[in-house]
Amino acid sequence: QHHALPAAIIEHLLADPATTNHGAPDYGANAWQQEVEAALAYRPPSWREPPSAGQIDSLAFATAIGAFTAAHPDAALIIDGGEIGQWSQALADADVSIINGPSGAIGASLPYAIAASVVRPDHPVLAVMGDGTAGFYLTEFETAVRENTPFVAVIGNDAKWNAEHQIQLRDYGAARAFACTLSPARYDLVAQGLGGYGELVTEASEIMPAIERGFAAARPACINVMIDGQAAPAIARQ
Repeated sequence: QHHALPAAIIEHLLADPATTNHGAPDYGANAWQQEVEAALAYRPPSWREPPSAGQIDSLAFATAIGAFTAAHPDAALIIDGGEIGQWSQALADADVSIINGPSGAIGASLPYAIAASVVRPDHPVLAVMGDGTAGFYLTEFETAVRENTPFVAVIGNDAKWNAEHQIQLRDYGAARAFACTLSPARYDLVAQGLGGYGELVTEASEIMPAIERGFAAARPACINVMIDGQAAPAIARQ
C-alpha cells in the first residue's frame, strides 16, 4: 500500500503517459458530446425575440446578463437564487462560475463575490441574485467596501419569494397564495449607504449600461432591477 495526498496522485496520473488518452478519438466529434453541446446552445424561438416595452420580465433580465458574460468572457459569474437563478443559468455562461446547485440553498452570493474579487482582482466579478437572496447578507457590502473588493451585484427584484410563490400557484392556485410577498425595496440605496455604488433600473435596455457603469465605479456595486418574475424556464426541445 502507498499513501499520498490526492493532489499528488492527480499530478502523477496527469504526468504518466500510460494514463492519458494519447491516440484517443477526437471527443469534439463524439455524438454524445455534440448532443450535449446542442442542448446547451438551444434557445426556444420566443427567447430570441426582442423584449417588449414595459415591465422587465425574467427572460429580458437573464438575456441582459447573458449579453454581458458574452461580451466579457473573462468575468467570474456567480448565480444565486430560485427562479431568477435558473433563468440566469439558462441564458448566461462563463468559464469561471459559481452556482447554488441542485440544493437551491440561497444567500451566499455576496460573500462569494468578495472572495472572487480577492482571488481574481484583475477580472470583473458579476453576482446575479433575486431580492429574497439579497436579504440574507446585504450588509456584506460594508465588508466589500472596507476590504476594497469591487464587484457588481445585479438583483432581479420582483418583490416576492418567487420560487415559493410559483409552487403555491401551481399546487393551490392564485387565490390561496400566501406569505410570499416582499417589498420593492431599494437595495441600491442600501449599497450606497454602505459606501458602494447603486442604481435602480426599470427598463430592460438600461440593464447592460447600468452593469457597465457599476464596474466603472471601481467599488462594490448594486444594480437593483425591478422585474415581473416568472416561473423558472421549462424547456422542451422540438
